[in-house]
Amino acid sequence: MKPVIFLNRIEVGDDEFVKLIIKNIDQALKERLSGLEYLSLHEQSGCYIMPKTEHYMQLLADNIDDISSLNTTFLTRTKIVTDYVEFGKNQELHTKMHKNPITILPIKHEGKQYALLKFHYNPTIYQRLKMLDYVRYSKTYKRFVTHLEEKYIRKLIKDLAPISRIQLDSKIKISDLNLKKTIWEQSYTGKDYTSCPDAYLEKMRLRNYSLNTIRTYHSMLMKFLNSFDVPLEIINSFSEEEINKYHREMIQSEKYSFSTLNQSLCAILYYYNEVLDRGLEPEYIERPMKNRELPKVLTKEEVKEILKSVKNLKHKSIIFLSYSSGMRIGELLNLKVEDLDFERKMIHVRDAKGRKDRYTILSDNMTKIIRRYLSNFRPKEFLFEGQYGGKYSSGSVAKFWKRALAETRVKYAYPFHSLRHSFATHLLENGTDIRYIQQLLGHSSSRTTEIYTHVSTRYVSNIKSPGDLL
Repeated sequence: MKPVIFLNRIEVGDDEFVKLIIKNIDQALKERLSGLEYLSLHEQSGCYIMPKTEHYMQLLADNIDDISSLNTTFLTRTKIVTDYVEFGKNQELHTKMHKNPITILPIKHEGKQYALLKFHYNPTIYQRLKMLDYVRYSKTYKRFVTHLEEKYIRKLIKDLAPISRIQLDSKIKISDLNLKKTIWEQSYTGKDYTSCPDAYLEKMRLRNYSLNTIRTYHSMLMKFLNSFDVPLEIINSFSEEEINKYHREMIQSEKYSFSTLNQSLCAILYYYNEVLDRGLEPEYIERPMKNRELPKVLTKEEVKEILKSVKNLKHKSIIFLSYSSGMRIGELLNLKVEDLDFERKMIHVRDAKGRKDRYTILSDNMTKIIRRYLSNFRPKEFLFEGQYGGKYSSGSVAKFWKRALAETRVKYAYPFHSLRHSFATHLLENGTDIRYIQQLLGHSSSRTTEIYTHVSTRYVSNIKSPGDLL
């Protein structure tokens, strides 16, 4: 019987790891796992542990696909919370790097901007930072600090590459695409790998692509370029068939959604046609078939129960604003106080998906809650700000949303995006014209909005079953 690897989530403070529990392990799998540098052996349990990142999850799936299978059931259903995880003595430096991230936070001291280095205490990192002449320990902030300049961020990435990775607070804006690329490719540090060509990123910036799109395309192209043990010159000469074969293997592995496959295809074709000017023929490119899945919609009673259970005013405001306006999570977190027009009962959604602005509605009940929130929290820039200022993170939203569901009698594990689906469906059931719903959601095509007619009970409930006509 083929071995099965069950993935379990472990939380250690603010960090997340994945624990591998293996059923029917054989010698071939043991040898394969022992050679993977991103896995560490947990001495107490004898199980392998790795950082919980999309990159490492994908690497694991690719590395064991031929001799084992992954089961992610428990990755989303359960978690193990602990204050300490002891790793084996043979832990690779590359793995340490991803368990000990350093977050750079901007601070202003005596009128000058500095970078505050925040990380969980680690003696190796501590000693390395003490050796760097451009970093000093601040007794005032009880943290290491350095200059907030791009050249020092580069130096930190280079000097700490063997033991840690650098991540930036959302308030730090980096204009240098090459530096962004260096930050994004830290997971490949220490290995021979093919870097993303600079021209690829520059082309997208000139076309005014959003940073999220650039980063997604970069990630997809990096996976593609590093899936072949050949020089970049040979990859650049690939035909449509090599690209099709690459995506066929992704489909056959059954580990990728339609969205991921489509993003990968778009990113790769953009490289060949827009950067290399290859002019690959679209009719020879195999596009994956999209699964027609209906959106997950909460009932009005479930929404009420969730809102009633949430006591934190900021959390309640985020949930209710998403449901009452239909905004995407990214749009909601990008909101600023001045985007709320209380007189017209409108919300100005800026630079939304597709680089488009639009307006959506601000409900009377939401106005009452948001005024109380503004009075209590007094945000400085963004409507919803994190502990240290700047944008509130989507990861924090996911955590309190999951906790809110667990504290109610809601049985289904709805994603946060279901609030947007519920907004559209409940409007439709209330008799709102679908063209207005399309505008509020920011859909460029009415065909996208029409999917809500399939989940609305307004018309279906009026249809008489032939079983009742007998």
